[in-house]
Amino acid sequence: MRTSFKTLLLGMVFISLIFTCNKFPAFTGTSASLSDTKYANTRINTGFWDNLPGVIGVPDLDLAINGSELQNTTDDPIRVTINSLENLNSPVNSASLAEAPGNPMNNSSIKANETFNPTYRINLASNSNLTNNHTNLTNNHTNLTNNHTNLTNNHTNLTNNHTNLTNNTNHTNLTGSANLTNTFDLDRTVSLEEASGSTGSIVSGVGSGSGGDGGFGDSDNGEGILPKAFFSNSVTEGYVPLTVQFTDLSENAEEWNWDFGDGTISTEQNPVHTYTATGEYTATLEVSNVNGTNSTFSTIFALQPVLPIANFSSNVTSGTAPLTVQFTDLSENAEEWNWDFGDGAISTEQNPVHTYTATGKYTATLEVSNVNGTNSTFSTIFALQSVLPMADFSSNVTSGTAPLTVQFTDLSENAEEWNWDFGDGAISTEQNPVHTYTATGKYTATLEVSNVNGTNSTFSTIFALQPVLPIANFSSNVTSGTAPLTVQFTDLSENAEEWNWDFGDGAISTEQNPVHTYTATGKYIVTFTAANVNSQSTKTGHISVNE
Repeated sequence: MRTSFKTLLLGMVFISLIFTCNKFPAFTGTSASLSDTKYANTRINTGFWDNLPGVIGVPDLDLAINGSELQNTTDDPIRVTINSLENLNSPVNSASLAEAPGNPMNNSSIKANETFNPTYRINLASNSNLTNNHTNLTNNHTNLTNNHTNLTNNHTNLTNNHTNLTNNTNHTNLTGSANLTNTFDLDRTVSLEEASGSTGSIVSGVGSGSGGDGGFGDSDNGEGILPKAFFSNSVTEGYVPLTVQFTDLSENAEEWNWDFGDGTISTEQNPVHTYTATGEYTATLEVSNVNGTNSTFSTIFALQPVLPIANFSSNVTSGTAPLTVQFTDLSENAEEWNWDFGDGAISTEQNPVHTYTATGKYTATLEVSNVNGTNSTFSTIFALQSVLPMADFSSNVTSGTAPLTVQFTDLSENAEEWNWDFGDGAISTEQNPVHTYTATGKYTATLEVSNVNGTNSTFSTIFALQPVLPIANFSSNVTSGTAPLTVQFTDLSENAEEWNWDFGDGAISTEQNPVHTYTATGKYIVTFTAANVNSQSTKTGHISVNE
């Protein structure tokens, strides 16, 4: 069994520890030696100075009881009282520092007649109840002076001229006062002896120095120090596989038991664990020492990895080269973008713009990625050969007398814009305009069409003529005869487009060459009118019908 307690060592000051057990349990073995496990990590020998390297002051030591011969063989709790006696009755000088060669003094830390009441921890069994409440010792000290000389090696070694305090068999109570004189070294053993009553004692000491007066204080009971579990983890949430570094922050722990919540455990102090499956896990740390156990936990979320989903759009998918395309990313969960436009060009922008300079069929591919994986998609882009427009049109007439109204009809191919010039100073940008020529003449009507790739034009000639008037004239096969008299009228007009006959007996006709029968005797005047769009002309004749 290796049992430890903590005390304060004042430079080269005598330290006496008195352990009074109100109920002395059964022990096997009678003694154990002490070691300093914090600094020297060695057994403390007679005449050995146990202090911080390079400084004489008040170090904080861990003194341990060595060996397995000291065993508590019962389950009874051990009640332990610890009192300290530390004295210097005069300022420290070089003579009293004989056993500290080469150590500079920390004068502010060593004072005459100063005592300390440190905190102890001693564990003689797993169920020990320890005290931590001590009565303060005297404090009527005087500040040390600074008139010190450096230590040299011409000093007198402190040897084994000490009083052996191991055989205090007859002491049943070590309270009260003690007077220590002369130069001494205490024995490094711990004596445990069962007394006739209910009281036993442990006496140990380490150190050297000038003697002085001091008193043992009254004792109080206390309990052992339990561990307190606490830890941190590098992450509490992430995607599987999720690796977590657990860091122990516990107090007074000697053993560590981890349960990561996924069926795996560890006894390391600071383990690293990887969660391979998704889920919510409770990581628990249970720490223990000889006095008991304590536990705490933390929740770890191992999430399903979120993969990216590639998607994008483009403002155009076809057009004549050079074709400029705006690509827009529509992906989900993407952190990086890699574009391949299919013509040898690439990009890592999220929303790139690219121009296809040559005609062709291209496959534009987008690959997106995040820490969990990649995904890709593609689209086809057609960069076409430039298409020029081809101009063509028709008109309802190409000639006519002025004013001449013409309906123009566009018959062009690949045209996006139209520009008409009618040849008489008038223009139009309509696709199918109507235009009237008011003056006679020969006109050239021109159409120019265009698109993004170029222009093309064509023309037609329109004749606006001088108006042609009609000239009325006709003849008849007879001009007289007996009733009933049938007459054949023949049109001899020029430029006539319409014919109107009035036979003089109330009958009329619009035929060009009518036949009419007169049934009653009499003299009749025949009126003939010839007309066209420009005018009309009239001529008369006579028909006589006899008995």
